[in-house]
Amino acid sequence: MTNFIKNLFNRFIMSESTSSSSSEETPFHTSMDLSNVNPEILEAIFLRFSKKDLVKCSETCHLWRNIINKRSFWIAKEDYEAPPSFLQTHFHPEYKELFDSCLETSYQTCSKYFDISIKELGLSPEIMDNFRPPIVFSEWVANRSDCGCLYRSSIQLFNENRERLAWERQELSFDQWQYQRWQKVEVIMESYPPGARSIRVLSSGRDLQFWKGYYGPKMAGCQLMIKMEETPLPTQPLVLGGGQNEPME
Repeated sequence: MTNFIKNLFNRFIMSESTSSSSSEETPFHTSMDLSNVNPEILEAIFLRFSKKDLVKCSETCHLWRNIINKRSFWIAKEDYEAPPSFLQTHFHPEYKELFDSCLETSYQTCSKYFDISIKELGLSPEIMDNFRPPIVFSEWVANRSDCGCLYRSSIQLFNENRERLAWERQELSFDQWQYQRWQKVEVIMESYPPGARSIRVLSSGRDLQFWKGYYGPKMAGCQLMIKMEETPLPTQPLVLGGGQNEPME
């Protein structure tokens, strides 16, 4: 096993030297002591080994085995060996960010809410009571990949006396080491009684590991829509008069 490790590190050092210099190199051997090497340096070296060699390295000592058996090491190795996820030459010149700021949450529940008057939106009580259009709240949410977190959002409807008529909510949880990306969350309120005069939208989040700092979900780009049905265009031309088109005088 000792000879295998020495040959492996010699091969690594020679390959790094060859790639960094165009001059001729002569074979050499190293007698470095690897027992006190920083674990981060070892991990950076192990990323360049094949999986077959890593299996043998894990049998060397407890430290090496712990480094190689870590989940984060294999995630880093996958990123190291995979093709780049972003190529500068393929960057679209008209790229536009969805939003330029977000709300970060911490280890205790952090929340925000909006109280909205339906009348101020331009919808009369008759429309809300007779048609009861769907109410949709959407928001973009992202997690930190190194910490689990929980996100909740809800829609509440109140009458003119501030009595709650209906409530709908959505919950989304993220596991630790889950892939980090922005995703759109929607809460849809479709069935509710007449009498709705105001809307309260509430969003909240926190991390699941009680870590100091902002490790909870991030929220951005919230939007509230009241969807009214569109009147379809007529498929046949309208006929005016007594069944015939009459010329205008």
